[in-house]
Amino acid sequence: MVSYTERDKESLIYSLIGSIKQEGVLNGAKLHRNLYIVAPHIILWRTPSVPKNRRKYMKDASFILGMETMVPQAEIVDNVPYSSSIDVSAYVDIPDGRLLRIKAVNFRLTDENNLPLNPLVATQKATDSEMDVAYHLSTSEKAYRVSLADTNIIASGLDYFLATHAQDCWINIFSGGDSTPEDWEDGFLAATDTLWLTFQTENYDVNYSGLKVSAQLECEMVKATRADALSVAVAQATSAA
Repeated sequence: MVSYTERDKESLIYSLIGSIKQEGVLNGAKLHRNLYIVAPHIILWRTPSVPKNRRKYMKDASFILGMETMVPQAEIVDNVPYSSSIDVSAYVDIPDGRLLRIKAVNFRLTDENNLPLNPLVATQKATDSEMDVAYHLSTSEKAYRVSLADTNIIASGLDYFLATHAQDCWINIFSGGDSTPEDWEDGFLAATDTLWLTFQTENYDVNYSGLKVSAQLECEMVKATRADALSVAVAQATSAA
């Protein structure tokens, strides 16, 4: 049996780690910033851990975009769509195969002062009343109430209010999104330079305040082949329902 001195063992260890650059001076059991001797014939290589939340952010590189559409009270007309847009051309390049993945969308409905939406009437109405707000985020501007058969719709929702005579306030009896990117495994891939946030309403009280729909989008840039990116772009350019 061959007998090794401690110096022989150290020489063998350094020959094993080869091209790893030694940092600092050998101090006790620590041979390298990540290499330790824990027993005469056992070498432990320690990989520094990364906190779980840091791993998530390092992995997906998500970022947030925000947008809003606001119409003053005096300008609101029944069943007329109101839209605003955001330029996302910095994140999309079809020839290069770069697309914008929208992973999640959060909507908020408020008045023009960012106060809770509760369309109080100035005076009691003479009959039962109803009011709704339909809203959606899309890859092209829509001048009508949308259907989910339109694959340009990234996210959408509907709030429906009812006032029973002779109450002085609207009761929100239905509120919620009916389509959001988080419903899908891979979110929504946008192949357009512009996104549109649109709403329209009916019977919104003209004596009350304006109406604002705001949204936050969780996004990331993704790489596809040029052919795949072009296919997505063509599909979104021709979709309508």
